[in-house]
Amino acid sequence: MLQYFNFVNNLGLQKYKILAVALGSVFDWKDIIAYAIGIITVLWLENTT
Repeated sequence: MLQYFNFVNNLGLQKYKILAVALGSVFDWKDIIAYAIGIITVLWLENTT
């Protein structure tokens, strides 16, 4: 969500590279899909063991 609202640039944190990478500076729907696949995988693994 922070990436979508351009949080890093709005607070002027883009000069702090490590913080910008940690918070994310670019929103991409592929990230959301990857997170969802990861969550689904973990839930599936938890329920099968």
